[in-house]
Amino acid sequence: MRTMVLSFRNRSREGFLIPTPEAFESIGNLTFKELVNLRHRGAFTTVALTFATCCQNSKHVEQGAALLDAWYQGTMNAIFTQASTTRRSAGIPSLMTGILSTNAAHPSFEHVMEELMSIARREARVAETDGSNLPQVHAYNCLKDIFKNSMLTSMGN
Repeated sequence: MRTMVLSFRNRSREGFLIPTPEAFESIGNLTFKELVNLRHRGAFTTVALTFATCCQNSKHVEQGAALLDAWYQGTMNAIFTQASTTRRSAGIPSLMTGILSTNAAHPSFEHVMEELMSIARREARVAETDGSNLPQVHAYNCLKDIFKNSMLTSMGN
């Protein structure tokens, strides 16, 4: 699937086969859903790379900005709704770094960092301290991955 999405860059070159915009959107949505629901390491790297490739190539699709925004909103929703009994965030940080790898105007790097830091610094209530549903954990894990991601570092963010 990643190879199919990568070929979208060739859309203006004659004689190259590319997936339809609908196939592109389906692949992006499938990989997004897999990362949100990830519970084991299995094919994590492949799925994360495919999602990041979808994000980076979304600029070549007519509805690309809307797709990127939907994936960002879905990631923010996962931060607030996904339980984390092990203090792990599964695929949420990969979703966020994939979205940021586009270097898009929306969501901008600055906006995302502000939102994540705002979530991370929220005080946890006593009822939440069992760690099962702390959005702060997911926000911190996203921030950690943003700083560790070599592509984001090379972009100067």
